[in-house]
Amino acid sequence: MVPLPIVERELRVASRKRGTYILRCSSVLLAGIVSGWFLLSQDVQWQQSGGELFTQVAWVAFWAALSAGVFTTADCLSSEKRQGTLGLLFLTNLRGYQVVLGKLAATSLNAIYALVAVLPMLALPLLMGGVTFLDVVNVSAVLGVTLFVSLSVGLLVSALSTSEFEAILGTILTVVGLCVLPQLLASLIEVVAGPRSTSLLITRDIIQAINPYVLLKLVLAKHAQASPGPFLSVFLLIAFMGVAALWLASMIVRRSFRDGYGDLTEPLQKLWRRCRSPLRHNPAPPSARRSVSETFQAYRRDLLDLNPMLWLVNREPLRVKYLWFIVGVFLLVWLVGFLCAPRLWLHWETTLYFAFFLNGSLKLLLAAEAPRQLAEDRKSGSLELILSTPLAEQDVISGYGQAIQRQFAKPIIIVVLAELLLLWVGYKYQYKADRTSAVAILVAIVLLVSDAVTLTTIGVWNGLRSQFPSRAAWRGIFWIIIFPWLIAYPLALWLTSYERTPFYYGGHTYYGSRPRFHGLKAESLWWFWLFAMLAYNLSWNSVAKQRLADSFRKLASESHGSA
Repeated sequence: MVPLPIVERELRVASRKRGTYILRCSSVLLAGIVSGWFLLSQDVQWQQSGGELFTQVAWVAFWAALSAGVFTTADCLSSEKRQGTLGLLFLTNLRGYQVVLGKLAATSLNAIYALVAVLPMLALPLLMGGVTFLDVVNVSAVLGVTLFVSLSVGLLVSALSTSEFEAILGTILTVVGLCVLPQLLASLIEVVAGPRSTSLLITRDIIQAINPYVLLKLVLAKHAQASPGPFLSVFLLIAFMGVAALWLASMIVRRSFRDGYGDLTEPLQKLWRRCRSPLRHNPAPPSARRSVSETFQAYRRDLLDLNPMLWLVNREPLRVKYLWFIVGVFLLVWLVGFLCAPRLWLHWETTLYFAFFLNGSLKLLLAAEAPRQLAEDRKSGSLELILSTPLAEQDVISGYGQAIQRQFAKPIIIVVLAELLLLWVGYKYQYKADRTSAVAILVAIVLLVSDAVTLTTIGVWNGLRSQFPSRAAWRGIFWIIIFPWLIAYPLALWLTSYERTPFYYGGHTYYGSRPRFHGLKAESLWWFWLFAMLAYNLSWNSVAKQRLADSFRKLASESHGSA
């Protein structure tokens, strides 16, 4: 008998897929394009840019490896539970670890191939100088363990989840927490302990090191070569975290396919109900229980009176509270940072980085949520039944849009007001005032609103075109969030780069460098980016609305395939 039959089967299936080889080739092609563009945009000798190229490629590969679990393993077990096929695997003599390892092999093969294809690009700076073979080995090891932890965390969250939204969101929060929470906890310990508490400071250093982000920074700063013992200890500890996540997933997966078990939000719902009751030993009277039920029924009636589709998409109040939970997590992170370093935390540069992370998270969640219900209704055939009712097509489309607006409008307004407040505080008290950062913050605020409107329209259109919510979400993410940056970032590097200029002195020719476009300011680039993105979003909005009006009923009646 084969020890791991599911692993063998999934590897055989993956080896016959065309996408396995396409992804491997496209990964190394993309890494080559990034490396070539970086070398051409630098006006220095290649021997001097080897270390910088190595650092840039290492960070790009790190963020790709850290996010691999969100794209690959986050929904592998939860999708089996939704389809009802996970329990069939356990009718055989398969064990939990065999199922988990089989899913890991099936979903992570492309990610591993992509990482292996990028590793030769990390070794390219060896030929240019400034990088040693040990640096390449250490960075490759860090990337490998980061990929392993990300995939393991995705499997664990997938074993605890049922819906795709919960699985992806839980994986994102867990992966971000692995990089942020150790830093915050170490900062709090440093504030509480002070300079005299040696034991607490040692504890702070240990907690801060249990972080793939910090581990890569240590490797790139050459600390791993100076002290290989601590590096190896932290490396093994992070690898142990991945193994522990796989072990927990294998323990949970045998029971998680049963009804009422393995729901990621079930502990939160129990905690919410327990906090609402006055005392655990003194249950609420029947009148109070009826009032809670009547409140919930009134909430649903209000949605139904506004628009039946609004009721269908947004009838569960817990889904609306997901966003407030995420905004609360960001608020907690900001408060901890403010308590640790108040003046630094009010700098416009800090506000800019924080705004990019928070706004990007809201955009990703909006892109994932906008096509979800429409794609699921189209896949199940219920959308065709909805269109057989007296509801007009415009009412159905507006209902989906109102549902997304009801979920995201208030959090986005709160975030915009908070960022404007931080911008005013930075200007009022002159905390390292920088005009470029202020303009960038304003651009980020305007684009948050503009991208949110565009992602809603594009999400409804992509949800109608596809029966798979994840595929529809990634279309919106690519065309509205990723694709503009793929064009703008290389263009900005070229516009702000330096060109080689010869000059003559004493009969000899010397070479210097000067800006390619003298007098070009960063503020001008940010304003140009704003107006270009507004025009880009407006064009996408117009195209999506026109296509929805022309072919909504035709696409809704199709029950198989993707448009």
